[in-house]
Amino acid sequence: MEGLTSGFVTSLLMGAIVAGIPLLLAGLGVQLSEKAGVLNIGLEGMMLAGAWLGFLVAWRHDSMALGLWAGAAGGMMVAALMAGLCLWLRLNQIVIGIALTLGAEGATALLQQMAFSHSYPRLGGVNTLSVPWLATLPVFGKALFVQPLVVYLAVGCVPLLAWLYRASNAGLAVQAAGDKPAALDATGVSVQGTRTLAVLTTGALAGLGGAYME
Repeated sequence: MEGLTSGFVTSLLMGAIVAGIPLLLAGLGVQLSEKAGVLNIGLEGMMLAGAWLGFLVAWRHDSMALGLWAGAAGGMMVAALMAGLCLWLRLNQIVIGIALTLGAEGATALLQQMAFSHSYPRLGGVNTLSVPWLATLPVFGKALFVQPLVVYLAVGCVPLLAWLYRASNAGLAVQAAGDKPAALDATGVSVQGTRTLAVLTTGALAGLGGAYME
């Protein structure tokens, strides 16, 4: 009975990580956009683009690493479109965000149907990294410390971004772009440029999350 219980807890934790990492990456990204003063309603569209492009590249090149990079690039492409329309053409952020999400949903579904309607390909397993000593812990070791590299990077982004927001010039510029854009402009730092970089980074994180989920 004890073995069944520990196995259940391990499986539960592993499932929670698989489901939670894409949300963590997307959440970190949307936090960055919000701090820069951009309402990012198109986050789901970025994740969908990252998921589809990541799957396509990983399948064609038989490389999970390339798939993750492609997923981040796919999210950035949607983010670039959003930045151009919302920040540079000054169109409504809510309307554009909803349009990008719906457009990405339709486009990825259509492309998937056109490319794989009869083949239904599947990807292989992802290479994992084991943390020495911690990976051998009972119950929690295999679930928490035998994971793909992207999981460790996603978790590491949490303290990294927290430090950037509080102790770096880049983080302070991002927050100023959202809270006091006139003050940031007075220092000679481009508000539009700062917001654009924030949105592109959001797209990369969301696309990476979508690719990992796929």
